[in-house]
Amino acid sequence: MKDTMRERRVSAKARRESVKVRKESMRVRRELMKETMREESSEQEGSRVYRDCPLEGRQTRCRPCAENTFHRGLNGHKHCTPCTRCDAERGLRLRKSCTETRDALCEPMDGYFCRDPHEGGCSEAQRHSVRCSAGHRIGQKGTADKDTECLKCIHGTFSNGMLTSCQPHTKCESLDLDQIQPGTASTDSECGEHLSNVTSAKTGIIPIVVLVLFFDVLVVFLT
Repeated sequence: MKDTMRERRVSAKARRESVKVRKESMRVRRELMKETMREESSEQEGSRVYRDCPLEGRQTRCRPCAENTFHRGLNGHKHCTPCTRCDAERGLRLRKSCTETRDALCEPMDGYFCRDPHEGGCSEAQRHSVRCSAGHRIGQKGTADKDTECLKCIHGTFSNGMLTSCQPHTKCESLDLDQIQPGTASTDSECGEHLSNVTSAKTGIIPIVVLVLFFDVLVVFLT
């Protein structure tokens, strides 16, 4: 009888162990099903179509986008789009990181301005101009949205393109000089000595030369 009781206890313990194993197995299967449903759910932003379902009433299977890719909107695409790279070679830096549902946003680096705005970011930037063309002055330094602003010099002033203000042409008469070349939008006036002064200096040389020659002839004659 003792053996019978012992066998019954062993059998009951075995049944309890068997029930415990079955419960654990069911728990594992439920977790696997949940994971599969997460990976292969109906289409939503941030996921791609993994398998189309041809049967009516059944959901199309989708999977989340991989790292560095994104999917925006519900369009049935089977591939996620690679995230934009904000390359320094193009004058760009990262403004907002890429997510499963949104592309990365780039912005110009310091000293650059955006040439091609795109969906709240920038896809191409260019370095600010360091000078304007001759005859223009720098009106405003460049910003992230626009290049250096150049303004044309008004009449009577000039600039080589690197000045922030146009300079007035030199007034030669105020320096007691003649104007040899008038100023332009890119060059200053060219001044020189009065023509009358130059002529007087030249005419004063002639009598001196004649006098020197006369004395030379006189010395030769006397000797």
